[in-house]
Amino acid sequence: MPHIAPPRQGRTEPRTQPAEEAVRLERHAALPGVESLVIERTTRLWRFYHETYTWSLVPAAGNGSLAGCKWWYRGRDHRLHPGGVALMEPGELHVTKRIEEPTDCWVALLSPALVETAARELGLRAPPHFRLAQSEEHWLIDDLWELRRALAEGRSVLEQQSRFAECLAQLLRRCGEVAPERERTSCHPAARRAREFLHSHYAEAVTLDELAALSDVSRFHLLRVFKQTYGLPPHRYQTMLRLAAARQQMRQGWRVAAVDVGFADQSHLGRAFRRYLGLTPRGFADGKNVPDAPGTNS
Repeated sequence: MPHIAPPRQGRTEPRTQPAEEAVRLERHAALPGVESLVIERTTRLWRFYHETYTWSLVPAAGNGSLAGCKWWYRGRDHRLHPGGVALMEPGELHVTKRIEEPTDCWVALLSPALVETAARELGLRAPPHFRLAQSEEHWLIDDLWELRRALAEGRSVLEQQSRFAECLAQLLRRCGEVAPERERTSCHPAARRAREFLHSHYAEAVTLDELAALSDVSRFHLLRVFKQTYGLPPHRYQTMLRLAAARQQMRQGWRVAAVDVGFADQSHLGRAFRRYLGLTPRGFADGKNVPDAPGTNS
């Protein structure tokens, strides 16, 4: 059973020799379609293209007052403090820009089909859209933290599923909006065309000249507007797409050796996983399947 540190007061002195980052993936028998990344002591500047609905909870318990991060999402900078949660959705990319202190967080990855089904059951429009990038509302943070504890402590399936359903309903009702927002007016058409091409050809060897030509701008202008719009230059954005495709293939049961999303070889795939996710491809594919707790299914 994963250990959950008890609440403690914020640190009064900086940590001089931070322990090494630890990342593990969990899949929960009680919650099909949900994966958890349990991240401890991270100082990584995360770059992540989301193929799932995602929340990232930075609990106050176990984190110092300087924990959290400055992060970029949907063309804006945000500051996530301990006791806050970041909310992301499929098709979006986020970039961590600064972490001042090693931080513990819990990241939940929810399949789009799961979230869209929940929205329909609640009488909401699907696919749902989060109008907020993050929240520090106590009602939400407390509920998410109790869900994390229920999963980590192996409480009954009924409790795990009930707490998850309540959290998801609250998120969709109170952090979502009836209709998706229109694409940002600041989105440069050249950047949008380049992005669409990368999505269609993420596994191919794409050149900057090719992207500039189809976008009808110079290479230098494209680099500038693409990064302004999507947070990363085109080559790193393509890497994010390849990693998302690799994760999806592994979820579908592909052997790691069979995954082919455009990386030069398996060694290149492994380096990208370790750099951007803190896990090996095998670590993600195998994960940690958390079974139902014995005798708690009543």
